[in-house]
Amino acid sequence: MGVLAVLLILAGLAAYSALTARSHALRALTEFQYVQRNLSSASTTRGRANLEAHLETALSESQEASSSLTSTVVLGAVQWIPYFGDEIKGAQKLFTDASTAASSGLDIFHALDTFQTSDTRGDISSVSLTALQREVALATSKITSLNRHVGSLFGPVGRERAMFDKKVTHAVIELKNVSSGLSVGREILGIGGPSTILLLPENNAEMRDQGTILSYSLVRTRDASFTVLRSGPVSDINLTSPVNVPASPGTKAFFYGWGANEIFQSVNGTADFSWTGATAAAMFKKATGITVNAVIALDVPTMAALVGVTGPLTIPGIPEQLTSANFSTVVLHDLYAQYPVGTQVPRKTELNAIATALLQRLRSARHDQVSYLRALTGEIPGRHLLLWSADPSVERAIVQLGASGRVDTVLPKRTFHVAVESAVAAKLDYFVSVHESFNVTVLPSGDAWVATTVTVHNAAPAGQAPSYQLGPDNINSHVPGEYVSNICLWSPAGSKVIGGKSESGLVLNGFSTDVFAQHSTSTPFSTYLPLAVVGGKFVLHLVPQPTLNPATVSVTVHGVGWAVSGPTGSFSLLRPTTLTYSLVAVP
Repeated sequence: MGVLAVLLILAGLAAYSALTARSHALRALTEFQYVQRNLSSASTTRGRANLEAHLETALSESQEASSSLTSTVVLGAVQWIPYFGDEIKGAQKLFTDASTAASSGLDIFHALDTFQTSDTRGDISSVSLTALQREVALATSKITSLNRHVGSLFGPVGRERAMFDKKVTHAVIELKNVSSGLSVGREILGIGGPSTILLLPENNAEMRDQGTILSYSLVRTRDASFTVLRSGPVSDINLTSPVNVPASPGTKAFFYGWGANEIFQSVNGTADFSWTGATAAAMFKKATGITVNAVIALDVPTMAALVGVTGPLTIPGIPEQLTSANFSTVVLHDLYAQYPVGTQVPRKTELNAIATALLQRLRSARHDQVSYLRALTGEIPGRHLLLWSADPSVERAIVQLGASGRVDTVLPKRTFHVAVESAVAAKLDYFVSVHESFNVTVLPSGDAWVATTVTVHNAAPAGQAPSYQLGPDNINSHVPGEYVSNICLWSPAGSKVIGGKSESGLVLNGFSTDVFAQHSTSTPFSTYLPLAVVGGKFVLHLVPQPTLNPATVSVTVHGVGWAVSGPTGSFSLLRPTTLTYSLVAVP
């Protein structure tokens, strides 16, 4: 009886220690989840202070959980018992790894605090940027090492280990993106040496694959400060002959006829901004003799996002303050409506005043560098901000960051990309909306036919007088509000498309369409995908065109001899989206 009593007491102590460890672990988990849900607040000093407090609590609770498992001799002895010992050791390692993750997160936040501290001129400190890069690299190395195999663990500890490893994988991806962003930022900001940047604003009221390029600015950056060297309309950059930048057969076939390697307004018809940036740099040098280190293209939604950080802009001649909410409407619609015919000099003067005011705000920023960076990076997934660097290592970082505009970097054998590109010298894309419908038939062989229908709706007002905004240009359009465009579909690499050619790493085909005001037209495409089903899964990866209003998408997948389950319904294509469908063969 005495031995039994002792065993019961020891068992009770062991259970108490295990329950105490579990209680601390749950509190640590709650703190980690809070930080994960509120990472967006890291762009402000107050927000980071709050997140740091929660991470410090998570660190403390993780350490307490670990200590609880070693607080009694009993649990130490149990570690040598098969199954129980592995579970206790696994829990111990999990709590230690959680402590390391919390500590690494705190190090990054502390470096971010230093990074956001401005010097007397309000510029980003190159020393703090270097320190932040170092902390991110160190944290990436530490957190990468925390991804361990579940091994023989099973039960609650095994499940928690698997979940922890999954979060570690996601964190490493995000940290690598941060590291790439910092490398790109170092070049763009001219830290470590001056950098000459060709800045290309894109107009979403007249689309190519991105908005058309109507103006430019040449900017010199050094130690996070910048100077505008020259700017003007792209018509000032005249070439007498095209540049010779290596191009794919599809680029030559579809876009050279538009002057893609000679005329700035057409240089971004292709979906590959890596080619566009290199070509724009070559064109600029041929016309001016100036070599640029990088090319940045940003459209009106990106500028609106920046205004959301700068605060409202007051511009002479514009009756209302410009905010992130009305910026796109004023720039892409109201100013055109204000100057419908005749000279566009007053409108361009006001646009220049807007750009100047925005640049002045950016130059005078003293406390919001992280907010600006966050606003810019938020536009990258929708391809509203695109970058190219002449430095191959920086260009690789741009691709890693997803800011290259390339459409073949993720699942190229499953990627579709649609672009509606204006063929009218008017500003009608402001009124255009697009719906992409993908109707997939999976054959018994596992191959698939994809019937894509692109529907373009033109909401321009009908029955209007001719204007600069509504046309006609009397070249491709002959009635005010008539929208003529080229509908381009990039199908997956390796797919079979009648008339398709290799372009931007995928297979491109296109048709012209004509849509009158208050009407819609639909353009069909057909793509054959060999070996579409892999491991019982059918995957589609959709990449958006950076329009003012994102396209809506609907996908239907049905099988011949297959039972199909997966996503349904319609959605807005705001960012690259991967859809996965499960297929089971049926008799």
